[in-house]
Amino acid sequence: MYKSIKELLANNPVNRPPTITSADKTKTIPLSYIQKPFWFAQKYIKRLSTSYNTPLTLHFYGKNFSVDIMRDAFNDLVARHGILRTNFITQGYKKQPQQIIRDSLALEIPLLDVKKDQIKLLFSEHINHVFDLANEPLIKIFMLRIKNDHHIVMINIHHIVTDGWSQGIIVRDLKALYNARLTGEAADLPTLSIQYADYSVWQHQQSFDTDLAYWQQSLKGYEDDLSMPCDYSSSESQAWHAAVIKYTYPKSLSRRLSDYCQTQQASLFMGLLTGLAIIIADYADKEDICICTTGAGRDKFELENLIGPFVNVLPMRIDLAENPSFEEVLHTVRRLVLDGFEHQHSNLMNEPLVKPAYFGQIPLTSIFSRHQNFPRPKIKEWPEGVVIDEADIEVELEREWNIPSKLDWQFLGDGTDLELNLIYAAELFSKETVECFITHYQQALEILANTPQAHLSDRSVSLS
Repeated sequence: MYKSIKELLANNPVNRPPTITSADKTKTIPLSYIQKPFWFAQKYIKRLSTSYNTPLTLHFYGKNFSVDIMRDAFNDLVARHGILRTNFITQGYKKQPQQIIRDSLALEIPLLDVKKDQIKLLFSEHINHVFDLANEPLIKIFMLRIKNDHHIVMINIHHIVTDGWSQGIIVRDLKALYNARLTGEAADLPTLSIQYADYSVWQHQQSFDTDLAYWQQSLKGYEDDLSMPCDYSSSESQAWHAAVIKYTYPKSLSRRLSDYCQTQQASLFMGLLTGLAIIIADYADKEDICICTTGAGRDKFELENLIGPFVNVLPMRIDLAENPSFEEVLHTVRRLVLDGFEHQHSNLMNEPLVKPAYFGQIPLTSIFSRHQNFPRPKIKEWPEGVVIDEADIEVELEREWNIPSKLDWQFLGDGTDLELNLIYAAELFSKETVECFITHYQQALEILANTPQAHLSDRSVSLS
């Protein structure tokens, strides 16, 4: 999503915030807006204690893989990125959380000799680790030796110090740092002019008045009662047990939808959000709905190579009144997405807009939709003939965790291949109901791609 929207915004430039400079690290370093909900959830919402663990599992094939050099590379990575040496404490009479950055940190990275049938159990133990945000490293790593020519590196990082974009940076930097240790030469990596802490300080120094005014106007008068029909009764909760359904869309539909969106100067994500808005409105029996998405938050050059959480949560309020056509809904969504990304520096994580800014208490976040197409380096070769591959996503999808939203539609791929990971609250919806959501959603996408002039009342599909 990021690249295509970035390209669209390039034709409509906006005033970018001022350059970020190095801050005085001897003074209090506040949490960024996106870090606050992660800190709050970890400290106060027990059911979310492992929900913001972000796993990354890498396979290395080849007899020349060096466990010792990999350990050194990880410690060099931690030395390069201050956010990986950061903890979060409360001080002062107000007990506000703040960042504390260690001058140095040596990670303990154990090596275990295991068999293949032990991997999933070890992964489960690894991903369900409960991080102590105040006292321990927020990156946890161990290595498995399956055979002499097959090693697995399991990485678990708390979301308060990373995001999806960061995973690509981690793999890229690790390869360069590993090679530097191997050859004795300097790592071929871009210089970091700032660290994440500088961004946090800078963020709190900005007013973002124009952005804030946009969101206040956009959400004015909205009633946050987007209730979906549920299979199970559930008391008001801040989190529900999560389940996942993975679905691959027909290539022909992906191509037709992508091609049609291009004719409307819209990104594929805008088309996906259009279809979702239409079926959610049907199920919720509302014409005025809000679906949240996320922005990468890295619209400044100095942020592109930093590890850290920069994600912005953007509520898309979509009006489906007066029986619009599918194409008219797409045009509405296109405008909302472009406007939202232009004003993403003040969003649902910004305290002046929503207080307190914590997941589980933030309104409007019951349904998410996001296109997970952030940059990922396609690294398949490691030094000395070693081959690297990411673990099958099926392993990760077997984890048990809780989520603060009811439905989280995560799309992967482009106009050629398109996949959906639909994460849903299993304490609210049955698997059969969620499969119906997916079926009806695909039908809406088919109409958008084939007969976009059809109006919402014209379609033959009944979602009731």
